[in-house]
Amino acid sequence: MKLKVCGLSNPIEIETCISSDVDYCGFILNYTKSHRNISLEKAKELTKINKGNTKYVGVLVEPTIEQLNQFSELNFDYFQLYGSFHPEQLINIKDKFKKKIITTIQVKKREDI
Repeated sequence: MKLKVCGLSNPIEIETCISSDVDYCGFILNYTKSHRNISLEKAKELTKINKGNTKYVGVLVEPTIEQLNQFSELNFDYFQLYGSFHPEQLINIKDKFKKKIITTIQVKKREDI
């Protein structure tokens, strides 16, 4: 089992996760409706914390290419992408930005499985 803590926004939370051997630390990057959303500047600051064996995950909702460019410069191991992406788009994002991808699959009815 792997553990991911998401919505981190201050150093003490991140340091606690790292010292507790959390596998993934998630940061909400472009979803302003969330009270856990952080700015690009805050993300720059927080991802400078030595993560040890923990992986950093940038959580993005329907990101623009500009946002992907900006956030790809930071110390993220993964992008967690929400939105309507064709599998080919995800492969292109992974290759272009050199990030592993976590995404969702919408299951609305039995046939979607």
